[in-house]
Amino acid sequence: MRRIQLAFFVPFFVAIFVTPTALPARSLAGSLMGDVFVTMKGDVKRAAGVEVLIVSEATQFDQEFERLQNEYEESIKPVVAEYESLDAREESLRLRREGAYTPGTPVDRQIEDTRRRLTLSQQSAELVGHMMRLGRVRWRPLQEAYTRAVIQLVEQRATARVPTDVNGHFEITLPSGRYYLFCRYQLAEQTMYWLVPAHVQDNTPAKISLSNRSATRSPLRGRTWTNL
Repeated sequence: MRRIQLAFFVPFFVAIFVTPTALPARSLAGSLMGDVFVTMKGDVKRAAGVEVLIVSEATQFDQEFERLQNEYEESIKPVVAEYESLDAREESLRLRREGAYTPGTPVDRQIEDTRRRLTLSQQSAELVGHMMRLGRVRWRPLQEAYTRAVIQLVEQRATARVPTDVNGHFEITLPSGRYYLFCRYQLAEQTMYWLVPAHVQDNTPAKISLSNRSATRSPLRGRTWTNL
């Protein structure tokens, strides 16, 4: 009887310890770090306490961003055409105004030419003023509206957020993959924006500097009123 019981329980007991069990898959992760700063007239300003938003690189985000970008470019086409026309006229006036004096020109002709140049300068100033008003009244509102839409999209799609420390440094651990980093830094007279790609690999630190080189005055690509 004892031999029968041993024959029955030993295989069962062995099976409990030998049968392999499914182990959870190891989550691959890496660190992403960087610094946010701008250099102005030799002075380095470190962006302390600003928030860096991380967005996973995904087809849906790319498509939504491209839609906003295309809508913006279409909306500014009439404004850009008018601006370029004014700019061409102002350039023509400038070339006429800066033409060299002819040596040996009589005094009366020099006086007449001086008056002509003054008239051209006044006309040029009027065109520049018109260009500035066009930018403030028609171009900038469109840029600001689409900038807000892009920021809202990034905030909705952000998978992580990390603030910078007193030195403008940030660091975060993320699953391996491709991301976009978004950040904005408000200065006294302008706002700097970053929307840059980043690649996080398993156990490999990735470092990105958000500086003047990668900054723009709008998260929108191409021509913007603040980037002219």
